[in-house]
Amino acid sequence: MLEQESQSFITNDFRRSCEEICQILSDYGHQVRPYQDPNLAIFGRLDCARQNQALSDIRIYLSSIYDTRGLKKNPNLGMQFLWSSLKTYGLKCPHDFFNKISEDCIIELYDLEYKQVWRNFHFFDVCSYTIEQVFCEPWTDRYKRDEKMMQKCIELTKACLEGSFETMTTNLPAHLISERYSEFGYDIMITHSHLAPVRLSKTAKLAGYLVLSSGKVISQQTNKYEPTMTRAETIL
Repeated sequence: MLEQESQSFITNDFRRSCEEICQILSDYGHQVRPYQDPNLAIFGRLDCARQNQALSDIRIYLSSIYDTRGLKKNPNLGMQFLWSSLKTYGLKCPHDFFNKISEDCIIELYDLEYKQVWRNFHFFDVCSYTIEQVFCEPWTDRYKRDEKMMQKCIELTKACLEGSFETMTTNLPAHLISERYSEFGYDIMITHSHLAPVRLSKTAKLAGYLVLSSGKVISQQTNKYEPTMTRAETIL
């Protein structure tokens, strides 16, 4: 009985967090759905460890939003949101990365396992996945792109993580990425312009990397793909 109550609490907490993020995004003019099914079928398919991780991930993301507001900063502005969020996550990035940020850019933070752990609000303008999917399904499962471009992205990511603590200009051309099984199946023309390593603030230990991009939805369709949960490729 206690185990069932605990599971119910975790599910309800995750559902409320999805709804809360959607409401905040809506307040700033970004339209996103919290989930496909109020029963959280995607979340429910995860084992206990992955559910706990997803709940932890969504909680700290919410904290980064509220911390930004608490500092009287605007989470809808990429530079302000990133600056505050790095403090929430206990991270630091090269100072020159902030000089590369434009008003409508997409900013993503990945850990050393290539998992997306944070994204700015403009990310959701080129994403038709639900909040539940973003936090429960691997980023590497959700998109497809040209294999040659994939290899270039992998090589650049490794170079960023193995290089000095500075922002890297990628020189990657704009290219197409496609959502595999979202509601609208967005095709997105994306340009990843810069990469930067991030370190733990206290120990300076390498912790992941940032990706700065611009993107535009060029087409959409009703997508009936089902998640495969099998891909293990690195996607920037």
